[in-house]
Amino acid sequence: MPLRDIADALTRAGVAVLRVDDRGVGESTGDRASSTTFDEADDVRTEVAWLRARPGIDRRRIALVGYSEGGLIAPMVAAGDSTIDAIVTLAGPGVSGPEVARYQIEAAVVRDTSIAPSGREAEIRRQLADTLTARERSYLAIDPMQYARRVRCPALILHGATDLHVPARSAERLAWAMRAAGNRNVTVRIFPGVSHSLLYDPIGLNSEWVYLPAFLTAPGILETMSAWLAARLNVPRAAH
Repeated sequence: MPLRDIADALTRAGVAVLRVDDRGVGESTGDRASSTTFDEADDVRTEVAWLRARPGIDRRRIALVGYSEGGLIAPMVAAGDSTIDAIVTLAGPGVSGPEVARYQIEAAVVRDTSIAPSGREAEIRRQLADTLTARERSYLAIDPMQYARRVRCPALILHGATDLHVPARSAERLAWAMRAAGNRNVTVRIFPGVSHSLLYDPIGLNSEWVYLPAFLTAPGILETMSAWLAARLNVPRAAH
């Protein structure tokens, strides 16, 4: 749903949008279960190459918008492609994979009233010790900072203040890494009351998302992203 809203907002702002299903999803071939974050980054590189060869697309004005894990993949791709014109990360990780895992599990355990306070740490450790898939092992091994430091294009970093899946401090950490390496065009926006779902969400846990009263991506996020990208990509004002 957030991807639908993002695509709609950008299209209305005059920005052409390419959305592609993950491997093995919808009409995409391949197997998502065996793919890793690195494989998905390779897929994005393939998609960017396809866009650059497409009539009607300005190959010099291509931006990446990444949500959640995509907020890690966008810097990964931009770090190795100096021709990417801009990136936007939405709830992207700026801390290590193990820290993200503990943050997510701890948030759920602490809010689970069936677990006594005295047993929380043991439950967190039990869940952290669960067997991991190849995809999960790959993700946990990635250090977002090593890619953020190599991003030279303008970057917009957006995060919800009540995100219980990726800590909100990720936004400033990503920005710090980019700026410390010399990137002077980095913008950060934190949205109060917005969870990892990109919705206004008083609880924040994904197990509760189905009970939210509305399923509309926070307008402030869409407006900030659309205006920033339209300006960065030099979209004619009449188009938006």
